[in-house]
Amino acid sequence: MKNIINILLCIFLIDTACNQQIERLELSETIGNLSVNEFLQDLNNLSSNEMMGRKTGSPGYDSAANYILKKIKSLGLKPGGTNGAYFQPIKFKKSSIERSSLNLKINGEVLEFGKDYSIAPRTSNKEIDINTTIVFMGFGICAPELNYDDFADIDVTGKVVMIIRDAPSNFGLVERAVLTNESTITKTLKEKGALGVISVFPESLDQITPWKFISASVSSPLLRWINPENVEDDEIQVALALNRKKAVELFKKAAQDYKNVVEQLVNGNPVSFDMGINVQIKAKFNSETTQSHNVAGILEGTDPKLKGEYLIMTAHLDHLGIGYPIEKDSIYNGTLDNASGSSALLTLANTFSKMKAPKRSIMFLWLTGEEQGLLGSEYFAKYPTINSNNVVANQNMDAIVGLIVETKDVIAYGYEHSNLSKSVDYATKYLGLKIGKDPAPEQNFFARSDHYSFVKEGYPAVWAVSGRIAENDSINAQMKIDNWIGQRYHKPSDDMTQTMDLKGIKKELELNFLIAYHIINKLETVKWNEDSFLFNRFVR
Repeated sequence: MKNIINILLCIFLIDTACNQQIERLELSETIGNLSVNEFLQDLNNLSSNEMMGRKTGSPGYDSAANYILKKIKSLGLKPGGTNGAYFQPIKFKKSSIERSSLNLKINGEVLEFGKDYSIAPRTSNKEIDINTTIVFMGFGICAPELNYDDFADIDVTGKVVMIIRDAPSNFGLVERAVLTNESTITKTLKEKGALGVISVFPESLDQITPWKFISASVSSPLLRWINPENVEDDEIQVALALNRKKAVELFKKAAQDYKNVVEQLVNGNPVSFDMGINVQIKAKFNSETTQSHNVAGILEGTDPKLKGEYLIMTAHLDHLGIGYPIEKDSIYNGTLDNASGSSALLTLANTFSKMKAPKRSIMFLWLTGEEQGLLGSEYFAKYPTINSNNVVANQNMDAIVGLIVETKDVIAYGYEHSNLSKSVDYATKYLGLKIGKDPAPEQNFFARSDHYSFVKEGYPAVWAVSGRIAENDSINAQMKIDNWIGQRYHKPSDDMTQTMDLKGIKKELELNFLIAYHIINKLETVKWNEDSFLFNRFVR
């Protein structure tokens, strides 16, 4: 009898301890127990050589997706994919250039592929044969809301448009990012009736992205998701990048001074003109279909009024796969970019699943195809696996920059455009951090990560990362991050051998946890700021 009583007592104590463990995971204790070790284990697994760089549509990506699947099942997350599954399958068309078919003539001069120009594959056409004239259209920006329009005076119907990929200096950071984004430019050109575009890249990008990298990137195989509604493709017929040296020569032939034109444009004065130059473009493209998938798990909310609202937390799972070898290493592991964000999302999913259930629901969403043009997020934002009316916000994690260096400031993309700023303020105040400024507006980071896909569909979004002021005053954080970009960004050396700042990792995990915690538990109705450029462009 005594033994039975002892056994029952032990069971009672164990149950009590478990209940206490669940109840005790309030906010302050949770913050103190975010597991960097767990994060590092997932980081090591997701960026291992066995994952082969996780390229969209590859066995390596599938292995990474199955790793995520196993983990979120173990956490008890409910399926958030298609038809009651955890995956959202996406069909893609992949297109590549038939190099022997290329022929570009400008005023009869044959240009050399790779040296003078590069051409992007097309998915909507197997062959192009264009003979027309070139018109220069400044930055290719049509923004009446900013009283700026490069297309005001010239009809580009049936022409190939040359543009400089930049923006007036008085444009805000987000305005610049949105209006110079390729999807924005392509949409504008197609609406205006242009056949194609020739892009010239500004000198400000030379050190970051030299011509050889631009050329290689533009001509690399193109992946686009197949529209399930069979809507007309939004491609223009041809997209070229032109070496700036060759562009300067063409300006001279058109009796224009390149530097003077650029100066006027940067100062906010549109300059457009018919160059009086003929262009002939011939090319053939090969295409094939492939498939990949997003991975989604749901933690349901409990508040009677709010549980039907979803915060979509995202990180892209894909990277570049196996590519050109550098120092005998051809596997582009993508440890920081973006196994770190994917691992962080797992860490936060684990953390939230141990806490008292939130008021709003959370979907944890690992995305495919980011490196190919935000494809997985674009597809989900257009075809969500839950009712689109129930999606209230997106919180994105793309690269845990704290892995490089711990900072005492935060860069919060999207901060000034919605009341998600209150959630960022809550998190930064809790951690004693400051809001910093975008250090590289010319790189248009706002429109280069998955949150932008949600913004374009009208959802408020935020992407918060470590800033540029080191916690240790003797360290130059900007220099460390610049060095990382030069040595490791999109290179095989972005792997587990790199030095990692564990305090920086923990702080960025805490930051994103607190932002999400506030959105799902404390924030009132999620809403845009009505004076926001994004709201007025994509929602109103």
